[in-house]
Amino acid sequence: MAPKDGGGPAAKKPRTAQEPPAQQPTDAPPAPLPSPPGPLAVTGLLEMESLKAQTDHLRSWAKGAKDYVDKALLKFLTDRHTQVSFKIPGSVMLIPPLQISAAASGANLSAFREVMNYDNLQMSFSKTGQYEAAGTVWMLDPFAGDTTDSVSISQLDAAMGMWSEEKLLLSSDHPPSRRYSFDVPLPARVVNTKVAQRMGAGESSVLMATGVPMLAGHALVMAWHGAMAEALSTDNTERAFKLFEAALSVPIRLRLSPDSDACQLAALMFSETMFTASAASGADSFWKLAEKVARLTRCQKAMADNLSLPKLFAALKSYGLAFKGKPLAESHAKCLKNLTPFVGDEACVVAYSLSEAFCPELREPTLLLRLAQLCNGRAASSKADKDATSRESMVFIMDCLRVARLTGDAPRGEGLTLSKVTGQEKKSPAMAHVLFKKQDLMAYILHEAAMIDKAIAVSVSIFRSPLAVLKHFSATGEEDGLAAQFRRDETPTRDSGGGFENTFAVPVANYRDQQGQDGKTQAVIDFARGVWAGHFDAELEELCAQDLQGGAPGFLWHRYFNESTKEMGVKYRALVAACSAGPIPADPAAKSASGVVLGASELEDGDQEELRKTQELLISLRRKTVSFVALPSVGGVSGAEYSTAQLQKVWEEMRLGHRYGRKKTDVRAFVLAADLFPPNVSKSGVAANLGESVGCDADRFGRVLDFVCQKRSVHDIVIFLDGRSRSCRKLIEEKEDSLAASGAHALTECWCVYVQPTKQEDPRVPGRVTSFACNNKEVAICSIPKRGAMKVVDRAEFNSCGESSSAATTYTGVPMRQYCELPRMTYETKASILGNAAAGAVKGKRAQKDIESKGHPFSHLEVKPLHLWQRLCEHHHITHIVDFSAGSAALAIAAAGAMEYEGVAANEVHREWLDSTMDRCAMYLAGRDKNFAKMLGGDEAFVEKVEKYFAGAMMEARRMLEPVQDAAEGDGGSEDSAED
Repeated sequence: MAPKDGGGPAAKKPRTAQEPPAQQPTDAPPAPLPSPPGPLAVTGLLEMESLKAQTDHLRSWAKGAKDYVDKALLKFLTDRHTQVSFKIPGSVMLIPPLQISAAASGANLSAFREVMNYDNLQMSFSKTGQYEAAGTVWMLDPFAGDTTDSVSISQLDAAMGMWSEEKLLLSSDHPPSRRYSFDVPLPARVVNTKVAQRMGAGESSVLMATGVPMLAGHALVMAWHGAMAEALSTDNTERAFKLFEAALSVPIRLRLSPDSDACQLAALMFSETMFTASAASGADSFWKLAEKVARLTRCQKAMADNLSLPKLFAALKSYGLAFKGKPLAESHAKCLKNLTPFVGDEACVVAYSLSEAFCPELREPTLLLRLAQLCNGRAASSKADKDATSRESMVFIMDCLRVARLTGDAPRGEGLTLSKVTGQEKKSPAMAHVLFKKQDLMAYILHEAAMIDKAIAVSVSIFRSPLAVLKHFSATGEEDGLAAQFRRDETPTRDSGGGFENTFAVPVANYRDQQGQDGKTQAVIDFARGVWAGHFDAELEELCAQDLQGGAPGFLWHRYFNESTKEMGVKYRALVAACSAGPIPADPAAKSASGVVLGASELEDGDQEELRKTQELLISLRRKTVSFVALPSVGGVSGAEYSTAQLQKVWEEMRLGHRYGRKKTDVRAFVLAADLFPPNVSKSGVAANLGESVGCDADRFGRVLDFVCQKRSVHDIVIFLDGRSRSCRKLIEEKEDSLAASGAHALTECWCVYVQPTKQEDPRVPGRVTSFACNNKEVAICSIPKRGAMKVVDRAEFNSCGESSSAATTYTGVPMRQYCELPRMTYETKASILGNAAAGAVKGKRAQKDIESKGHPFSHLEVKPLHLWQRLCEHHHITHIVDFSAGSAALAIAAAGAMEYEGVAANEVHREWLDSTMDRCAMYLAGRDKNFAKMLGGDEAFVEKVEKYFAGAMMEARRMLEPVQDAAEGDGGSEDSAED
């Protein structure tokens, strides 16, 4: 019924003869109402990995909604009895149905021949065993019996949309005519005809003693109860009456004691009929069709006898089945035959249900057929092993496609086409082939890791598949996760900084760097992460192509890795070497990425846990804006070779490289400092004298210069610093034509004049000096856009020669960064980065004594202070920095909190050392400057925690960030004078 002022159809037209007149309700004491069910979170269902868990949750919610509606509706009608034209009974089962001949939405309701009539029902059952008429929704019980029509997530989603307020508005342009309706007869099973009873003595109207079990349409009825429960709990009178009116005119097709085949055919017929009105039937999914067809007797027998395809097709034709309104063809029979082993397996059904909700492309028969064939082709020889292996493969591929869609590797705009997922059959490799190859590769890697150390296998087991990574790292601390983000239509793409690698970059990095992970574990994690991040896709596609072309039948991974000169082979051999030789020692003070906080051991257990969480979050925030990337191994080249292939590969992976999306206000700068460039540092060897010039590795240094000139755009700034080296400056000057090639840039030569410390302050200062021997001038060649409008700012620092603004091309009076301020590392770490020749003992006794006490610096000749880096960036209004010479993280520290930064490390060891150095400095800066944590993205509560736990001094970070005021103890250089 509808409210009188609502103008609904039921409120304005007279009732039928069977309907009793309106009466006042009896004064019975109201029964206590159950609590209204909360809204059904489809996102929660999408995160469940068990069919039983999904079914139990859905059943529990639907039962709660039905119990609430059954009791709350009677109270709702009693409170509004003047708006209802019939006597309100004591049970919803006794509410009389409403006869209608047409819906306000214009839907075809010719099946509504009559309201259920007892005499007609008994006569139809005696002759045809079925009866169809209009009844109420309470005549149906979606929970009774052993239902075979399972409700998938996509069906439930579509059914919930059918009862939305938007659907009501679309039903008619005339507001009083708007209504909800059940437009397709819902099939139900009657076992005992006594369940149908007369409504009263002398009446022909029918009521059901108990609800009859449904054969199909469960999603519609469950969603209706959910919508009605929401309307009643929020006291939405108009919507509740509209939903109530729909519940009084439900077309029901009753079948008397049908056999199994009749039940399945009824469900299939309902799905095909419902397909024209809504996707709530699942009729657009060939997988759902296969689930029902696999239960038909003749089809079961044909599959059990392994009949030929024509005979199977004949069995299907005998049932008169259709898919999307068209009769099944022989191609459909072929797909059904291949899918049958999977649609009956619980794990496969769950994996498909979850994947279909995100990838509707998987509803098409051709794509499902090709995936089933690929999975069957991977099976073992024996029947039992074959079925188990093929089903595991189907679950794996479905999970991978779902993760690709959620992370943006397969954005919905591009679609999972047949050619993209499976390629041309047995001709070209595609996504599925590569994913299966990766699965085999990771199984081999995990097996080898277990042979080395079982503890390693446990630590890296989460990298066995993309889904395992997603389940372990998808908890972002936000209110909702990837599934909810997808349902809000906010799925990122690779071009927007999404993708599998970027989505999990920070949590994976934290997991890798956490305390307790040794070098062996980290090496295996790095390799596994590269597999799923797509680092080896080109090489794996080549292997897949060889398999499709009839390659060696017994592919052996260990033989391939030992013989291959390509990237995977090089990486694998490095992995084996790392695991065999033990971990590479790092800076003792950097064993924990979080550093050491004074007084932490005195904290209570709860505070120590809060401290650890604060440390992890601070590091995570830092790595979103300031990060380092190591040069990859490409084509047999690894380490600090700076080959064109390495540079190109790292450029494709950098978030500020190929993936960088420039905004109007962004200013990106490419920086290359000769004194921090690893091959140059290696060429200088153990020289620790400020009077000496930095060596120049012309080949490698030149390749990077050329690469920067090639990749910079007309909006970018380029800054090349010669590191106080004449040979480096000459090489930079040779590239001036390339820097000015576009005509959109102006070249500027900028000079930095340093103030050399005394030999008591810095052990690198020679004990004896001669005329014109002080090497204190550095030249920077800058290429800046010819915008002319770059704002000039006042010069408050480095202005000894009277520079008043940033228009000057000199920075004078720059204090050199002292030796004691440089970050330190162990001999083994430096040898792993720069080689043994650069990590040996230096000539000067004072410098060697300092090294023995504090460790090796990255470069003995580094002199640029942090403030100089900051002024260079501020004066050019730089917002994003790509640093091709990350060195000792000086520029990264200067940029932290104010600019986006990404630095190129020489190798993985260098990157790890840079990360540990940067993490300690970030915590020190956060403790000293309240705004630092805010600039990284922390809120007020986080800033308070940082101030509480990191306000104390961390001496290692303080030494690097704050110049020591007291003069270092020295002997005046008497011992070194002869050597210097």
